[in-house]
Amino acid sequence: MDNHITVVQLSPDQLKEMIYSAVKAYMPVKETSPELISRKEAKKILGVRSDLTMIRWEAKGMLTPIRVGAKIMYQKENVLSAAESFERKN
Repeated sequence: MDNHITVVQLSPDQLKEMIYSAVKAYMPVKETSPELISRKEAKKILGVRSDLTMIRWEAKGMLTPIRVGAKIMYQKENVLSAAESFERKN
């Protein structure tokens, strides 16, 4: 059995970088967060003028709002899908 000891002089920053690189190699790739848009932007995409229409569609499950503090946001991808499905129905 070979027992080898290697002594290497590293600065704290070099050690930190080595550890970071080793951990990163074994971590799964994190997916990016979905793009969020405001209610105003969503209404533009959907061709809607009224907040009440948006609220009704949310209640029916046609849109899923995401609250960010006091703002109501939507995933852009979901709004685009909803717009596409509304166009197909009309």
